[in-house]
Amino acid sequence: DAKNRENSFKSRVFNLVKAVYHLALLFVYKLQGLFCNLALCNSTWTLNHTLKNWGYLTPCKILYPPCNVDEFWCKDLSKKEPSVVSFAQFRPEKRHVLQLDIWKGLQAFLKDEDIDLKFKMIGSCKDQGSTEI
Repeated sequence: DAKNRENSFKSRVFNLVKAVYHLALLFVYKLQGLFCNLALCNSTWTLNHTLKNWGYLTPCKILYPPCNVDEFWCKDLSKKEPSVVSFAQFRPEKRHVLQLDIWKGLQAFLKDEDIDLKFKMIGSCKDQGSTEI
């Protein structure tokens, strides 16, 4: 079982190196907060994450990404069409195909109902890979 001990040792060394690497990255990340006058975050989650890692000494504010919401503003609510809206950055890990599958299932479930419900997906793409999904 010398081979198993060798593999186990290599695995422990690899995990130790990986842990030291991540701690070093976290240290550099936290150090950056000391040189920041203002951090702009694009969500509540990012704001809380930044405050957790940088502490409350760095001023942080939420600046939501720009997107056109003109179609959602309507003085006469009776003219508004019922909609389900998904706001997200288009990326594979966001599983937008699953959202579409759920939407198809909901349509099948509501097929006998007199409901004209629209599904809208609004967001941006991070890179070329995101554009292709």
